[in-house]
Order: sequence, then structure tokens, then C-alpha cells
Amino acid sequence: MVDLERAQKFVRDNGALYDQFRLDHFLDKPVDLEAAVRDMLRFQNEDGGWAHGLEPDYAGEISTVSSSVQALRILAELGLSTHPTALRTISFITIMQRSDGAWDEDVALYSQ
Repeated sequence: MVDLERAQKFVRDNGALYDQFRLDHFLDKPVDLEAAVRDMLRFQNEDGGWAHGLEPDYAGEISTVSSSVQALRILAELGLSTHPTALRTISFITIMQRSDGAWDEDVALYSQ
């Protein structure tokens, strides 16, 4: 059985601020959605993509499709699918999509 109180304490003690907002939203507690977006924006690059550790497996500076999809997932969880930040993210993901439907990452990632 999952100990929800321990899990909530873990997120409160260790989670990023945006993770704490996600938890509150999941628990139907009031959430300052603009504060959640502001906290996340430190990970968004000028190109609309995301990097800098939003995705735990990648802490680089170059926008990645995987980090951008993660950001879009978080924004959608918070009901912010049409927020300007989400729309910039969608634009980045669309630009990175190849004509065959797959996605490429920035070639600079491979030289890091």
C-alpha cells in the first residue's frame, strides 16, 4: 500500500516548485498557475524548447524534444495546454519534426 502522506512529504521536501504545484493540482488544492509557469520558465530556451534539467536525464543547455515534451506534459496536467508557454513549446516540437513524422534532436547535442 502506498503511504500517501510520506509521498507528499517527499515531494514537498525534495521536489521542484513546479512538482509541488503539480501535487497540489492533483490533490485538488488551489494552485497559482502563473507561479507554476514562472518557476518552469527558467528551463525554457529562446527557441521555445526546454533544457537545463527539467528532464532529469538531461541537464544541458540545448533544447531537446524529450525535455520539451515533458514540459508540455506538465503544462497539460495543470490545464495550461493553450498557455502561450505551451504554444511556444508546441512550435519548437513542430519545427524539430522531420517530414517522415519522427523527431531529430539538435546535432549540437552529440558534440557535448
